[in-house]
Amino acid sequence: MNVFFITEASSRVGFGHISRCISLNNAFKEKDINPRFIVKGDESIEQLIGSNKIYLLNWLENTEKLYDLINNADVVIIDSYNYDERIVKMLDENVKLPVFIDDNNILTYPRGIVINSSVHAEDIDYLNNPEIDYLLGAQYAMLKDTFWDPPNITLKEEIRTLIVTLGIGDHHNLTPKLIEFLNEKVPEIKKQIVIGKHFKNIEEIKKVKDETCELIYFPDAKEMKNLMLNSDIAISSGGQTSYELMALNIPSIIIAVVDNQIDSVKKLNEIGISIYAGWWEQEDLFDVVLQSIKTLTPLENRRKMIIKSQKFIKPDGSRDVVNFIIKKLGKSK
Repeated sequence: MNVFFITEASSRVGFGHISRCISLNNAFKEKDINPRFIVKGDESIEQLIGSNKIYLLNWLENTEKLYDLINNADVVIIDSYNYDERIVKMLDENVKLPVFIDDNNILTYPRGIVINSSVHAEDIDYLNNPEIDYLLGAQYAMLKDTFWDPPNITLKEEIRTLIVTLGIGDHHNLTPKLIEFLNEKVPEIKKQIVIGKHFKNIEEIKKVKDETCELIYFPDAKEMKNLMLNSDIAISSGGQTSYELMALNIPSIIIAVVDNQIDSVKKLNEIGISIYAGWWEQEDLFDVVLQSIKTLTPLENRRKMIIKSQKFIKPDGSRDVVNFIIKKLGKSK
């Protein structure tokens, strides 16, 4: 089977798109299928792809080269917020089965598969085109394979440890301010502070940490999983990390740091899967975080949150997506 991913990744746009593609890639590999990647980015992302073939290409501008690569492919999966009708038309006319990962219903598609693994996906008004299969909801979550088979956890009576993870770059410089606040308000709780590869405020963070803080530098997926499992609650940005925490049954307080996280984290709050503390610029943000910690302090409140999350997310949703793609392609031949 000839499979391509078209996506983008960089420290500026983030790594959420390529992370989802890598998750699907690993599910394909379980079927002895080795996709190829076409990525708008730079050499820094090559290590993320592993042994897969990767083409670094500004595919939005160099559409002739894109056409040469994907023409007559069996499956092309595109994950980006920036593609347009030209790209959709190219996939429709030249690919047996086009697959669009579309979180926001950004375009109209003539045929194929549309995937939105957000918890609010079914609230979006998709057109229900009979030529399209819609895979909607967190049962299709495309998490890193490290999180696919989570262990059972035992909840503690008290909150002893929390993890703070605010993205790969903490571009709004929230981490040092939040640490200083937590040190004052909840000095009895140990804090595991995740430092991403693109943090530019490490020295500022070091200045405000105290003996209750442990700084964790650049953890990989396995290390992140262990950190999460060793925490009683989490304070996290939205996006993929919030779903990883949900998959591991870690009660979470979520801060939205980019616009496209807001609908998802509000839905998580509405369902009762996590607590939405607010937008990163919100004046009373840290006060809401503190109140949220108090809300999660009773064991029963954390237990209820976990029970709800287990109903909504399937940690290995990528396997279901790939199984569906393979079955659909078989029917179309």
